[in-house]
Amino acid sequence: MRTIAPILLALALAVLAAGPVRATFDVKELDRYIFVAGEESPEIAVVDSQRDAVVDRLTLPQVPDQFLVSDIMDLLVASHRDDNSLSLIDLSGEKDPRRIELPLRPEQIQLAPLGERLAVISTSENRIALVSLTDGQVLWLNDQVAAPNHGIFDRGGGRLYVSSESDGRIAVLSFRDGSMIRLIELAPEDGALPRGISYLTQTPGKLYGFALHKGEGRLSVIDLREESFIQHVALPGPAQRAYPTANGQYILVTSPDSESLSMISTWTYDESLRFDGGEDLSGVNTGLFDAVGVAFRRDDNKAVFLDLIDGGSHGEIPLPGRPETAITADVGRKVYLALKDRDSLAVIDLAEGRITKIIEGMPAAPWAVLSTGGLSYCH
Repeated sequence: MRTIAPILLALALAVLAAGPVRATFDVKELDRYIFVAGEESPEIAVVDSQRDAVVDRLTLPQVPDQFLVSDIMDLLVASHRDDNSLSLIDLSGEKDPRRIELPLRPEQIQLAPLGERLAVISTSENRIALVSLTDGQVLWLNDQVAAPNHGIFDRGGGRLYVSSESDGRIAVLSFRDGSMIRLIELAPEDGALPRGISYLTQTPGKLYGFALHKGEGRLSVIDLREESFIQHVALPGPAQRAYPTANGQYILVTSPDSESLSMISTWTYDESLRFDGGEDLSGVNTGLFDAVGVAFRRDDNKAVFLDLIDGGSHGEIPLPGRPETAITADVGRKVYLALKDRDSLAVIDLAEGRITKIIEGMPAAPWAVLSTGGLSYCH
């Protein structure tokens, strides 16, 4: 691990455009807006969830690979792997867009709890950095974690937990200087070290973490307060993604090989319910106080509504395009789903179980949908 003096690593913040972005939306109510990025267009569409209409477009210097929104700083941050950089767009329209050059390839990005700093992870380069979004400084750089792939912060923002594709342990790094504090051992019953971790996430309250192991039907539950392994949960097959519910009481896990979707209780650490999934689920969202879920199938372009209380299905509806990621908004009533091959956004009412609107004019090949006030799973 190397701690880098900020004065030596202060990176130039270059102006990306001739003038500031004059936003037409109210940053004081930032959580009402939905941000949509595409794979083929250097822009992000801004949708007002109260009107279900596009109200602004943010222009970037190039197509974003990932993006996040800091409601603390009224800032949109997009990463670009091709030239190791970040684009910063001031959503208030008072400042010019900026660019931060990075000393690593930004393959994953994660906002710190206060929204002023950003963890940047490069799996291919075995490097992790903490970047100040205020002045563009790289505050520290860590190269002690092999093949790091996902990062999550603790509740107070003093720790960064990082998973590895090649190691079945969680590295605990200091937020202050990036030093390695400890490794959380995810010890199996047979004593053998688990395989590398394919995905790492946490409950919205940041009390529990969940790690999926590569090629294994196993979920590891982690107590983030004690920084300790709790137990393994057996899954019906190798898992793809894990989706915590808004109240943090359950986590939904997709297992493509078994074409199933498991609901795991964070109280009992048991599989409470199992649903029929599909060979290719693009994502799962929950709403209506976590009573209803909706899974999106790419293989037949359908949305399947799930009863998260008693199990079973509430039915399914056809989608007018190929589903990608989605976000739950409007106090859990509506889901906004990117339709990649239609360059549009579908608005789904969970209470009525139907599509209420198709919002056209999204960036080309939309795939990432995000909001500061909803649950999204884009990164």
